[in-house]
Amino acid sequence: MPLPPLSPDERRLGTFSLASAALYAASGLFFAVLPSLTLRLAASGQPLEFGPGARLWHTLSISMMAMLALCCFLAGRSPRENRRFLVPVLLSKAVSSGMAALSLLTLAAGSADANAGRRSLLATIGTDFPLLLVTAWFFWKAAPGVSASSPLAARAEPIEGGQKPVALGIARAARPAEVAIADEPAPAAAANAKPPG
Repeated sequence: MPLPPLSPDERRLGTFSLASAALYAASGLFFAVLPSLTLRLAASGQPLEFGPGARLWHTLSISMMAMLALCCFLAGRSPRENRRFLVPVLLSKAVSSGMAALSLLTLAAGSADANAGRRSLLATIGTDFPLLLVTAWFFWKAAPGVSASSPLAARAEPIEGGQKPVALGIARAARPAEVAIADEPAPAAAANAKPPG
C-alpha cells in the first residue's frame, strides 16, 4: 500500500538535512586539512597554539563532523522514515553549546591564551547554538511524520483501478451461533409428523 507523498515540511526537512550534511562534511575536511588555521579563525586571530595536546581534540572534532554529516545525509535521503537520525545532531549541538557556555563561566581571563580560548568558545556558541535552533525547528515542523506502522498509512490515497486500500487491524470475534430452543420442533420434524386423528 503506497504511503502519501511527502508533505512540504518533510521536503524542507530533507533539503535542510542534505545541506547540513554537506556543511558538516566540508567542516570536517577543513578541520583535517587546516587545523592551525581553524584555531586561528576560531580565536579571531589571537595566538592559539596547535600543540601535541590538541591532537586528541582535533581527532575527536573530525570524527564528530563525520558522524553529523552521516546522520544528516541519512535523514535527508528519507526525511519521513529517517527523521530520527537528527536526534544525535540535536544532542551534539546542545552539548557543545552548553559545554562552551559552562567553560566560559569558569575560564579565568587575563592572559593572551585565556583571551584566545574565550574567543574560540564564543565562536563555538555562535555557530552551534544557531544550528541547534534551526535544526530543531525543521525537525519539529516535519513532526510527526508518517511511517508504514502509523495509523495514517491506512488512510492512503486509493490505488489504481479505483480500489480503496484495506485498513488493517484486529478482527472482531465472531458471534456464537444461536441455539435452537429445545421444546420447539425442528422444521423437518414438524413436516413429517402425522396429524392426530
